[in-house]
Amino acid sequence: DEFLAQVNVTKTSEGRLVLTRKDAPLPSGAVVQAVAASASSPAQTPLPSPAQVPSLRFGELPAVDIGVQWITPEAGARTGAIHIDEALRAGATGILIGHSETRPGSPTPINETDEEINAQAKAGIERGVRTIILAVGETQQPVEDETSDTYRGQLEARNLLVISQILDGLKDLTAEQLHGRLVIAYEPRWSIVGSGTAKPKPAKPSYAQSGHRAIRDALRAQFGDALAEGTQIIY
Repeated sequence: DEFLAQVNVTKTSEGRLVLTRKDAPLPSGAVVQAVAASASSPAQTPLPSPAQVPSLRFGELPAVDIGVQWITPEAGARTGAIHIDEALRAGATGILIGHSETRPGSPTPINETDEEINAQAKAGIERGVRTIILAVGETQQPVEDETSDTYRGQLEARNLLVISQILDGLKDLTAEQLHGRLVIAYEPRWSIVGSGTAKPKPAKPSYAQSGHRAIRDALRAQFGDALAEGTQIIY
């Protein structure tokens, strides 16, 4: 049950935006990510701005929630970011924070700190959002030889970095506040096209699964068994 399902946004002749999937229907409790933006190239179907979110019509997807990426709790203008209160007024029930494109080292010039990501998480808790997806991941691509000391050292460094991203992003929050809300999205940043990696490629299942185990163990140590077992970890 640990996956992220992506859906397509299309526009009908009546001007309605529809979310659909090509493959099998989603199981109950699945996490769906739909990317919403206020602008697109002329060749693309226009995607919804936050003000258009209530007009979305969903196909045969069960119990779909609307989530917003790159929110800010700060007052005043912040170009590109969506204020969390605006997102909630538009009908959003979840937020995605810590995306690889907003973290330091990304080709984009956003460079959000762990402190800023933590402020977003706290703002979500304070406002009672239903889902908080915290994205984490490392930039160091491992060597191919999984039996080497270098590979094992890189794996240990990966675990330390990802765990620190989680603990810093959730600083001062409790298991009670996070239970039923938290989703961890782990993806190595070196595997993402457009991340700046010369030759990005998907991580091997064994590599991703070892990251998931380290994350769940860290959640257990910091927040207890209930949160560790009840948190979805997706790739």
